[in-house]
Parts: sequence; C-alpha cells; structure tokens
Amino acid sequence: MRTHHLITAVVGTVIIALAVWALLMWGTMQLGRSAYEAGDFETAERRFATASRITPLETWRPAFGEGTALLAQGRTRSGISRLEVALESVPTADVIDGVKDPNSYECTVRANLYLGYAEAGMTDEAEAVIDTCPNPDPTAVEEESESESENESGEEPDEAEQPEADPQLEELEERNDDSRRQRQDEMEWGGGGGSGENW
Repeated sequence: MRTHHLITAVVGTVIIALAVWALLMWGTMQLGRSAYEAGDFETAERRFATASRITPLETWRPAFGEGTALLAQGRTRSGISRLEVALESVPTADVIDGVKDPNSYECTVRANLYLGYAEAGMTDEAEAVIDTCPNPDPTAVEEESESESENESGEEPDEAEQPEADPQLEELEERNDDSRRQRQDEMEWGGGGGSGENW
C-alpha cells in the first residue's frame, strides 16, 4: 500500500512540475509578445531570451521573438543572428506550385529575416532567404498601390502596356490578401496572439 502511495505522490509531483514549467514557458512568451506589442522592445527581447533558456520544445519561437525584437531596436546584426537560429528549427512549410504557404511559420521567420538582411544591405542573402515565399517587401505593395491609384485617376492604360494575368501570381496575391485579412481579424479579436508584426 505504501508503494502505491509513493508512486502516486511521485507521479502527481511530476505532473505538477510539468504544468508549472509549461505555464512558465507559455507565460514568458506571452509577456514577450505583450511587451513587443506595447513597443517595449528591450523588455520583449529579455523575455524572449528567458523563454529561450527554459524552452526545449519549439526553440524557434523564442529565437524568432528575440530576433524580431532586436530588429525593432535597430540591432540588426544581433537580430539576424537570432532569426537564423529560428530558421534552423522552424517547421518546414508546405510547398504548393513551387511557393511556400505564406501563412506558414517558416515564411514568417523568412520574412523577418529578409527584412533584417535588407536593412543590413545584404541583398543577395535577402533574396535567397525569401526566394520561395511570397514577397514581404512592403515597397512592392506600395508600388502596386501607386500604379493602381494612377489608373484610378481616370486614365486608361494602353492595352499593349497591360501584362497578361499570370494565374500563379493571382493565386499568390489572393493568398497574401487572405493572410492579411486573417492577421487583421486575429488582431481585432485577440486570437492567436497576433500583433500584426509577423507573429
């Protein structure tokens, strides 16, 4: 009978310890996200660094958060280093027609790493890291918007200037639009911890 009680006590203690540890991991990540969303990037960096030390599972998550917070502080080289660590262990995205799912964790990490490389002037690395993911370059969206607004001014472009619609490009644009809407919904409803900052 004593052996049974001892085994029950040990199992109960292990379960409680695991629950406390899981709560610490989750809580530290949430505190990091909250600090980032509040614009306190130094605190976010520290919280994600703490999460890196206590998180043996999905190690890419705290590395991604820390790298993103470092980039937001203007500490580009350090941010790139942490994002490269995140990229090594992030789950590989599904590939559809030669393009990775833009909603995947891998593309999210690659997008922030792309921004870090671009900020550091590492153009070749930036292009290589984002090669199979949809374009996160905000200037590309701005250029499209500017050309659309020029067209809305009432001037009709020559038919010869109009490129043929590429179905693959249209599919990617549709996926990107869906992704933006999904992130906006998450931000508005608080789901998924979305911050609009490539989380």
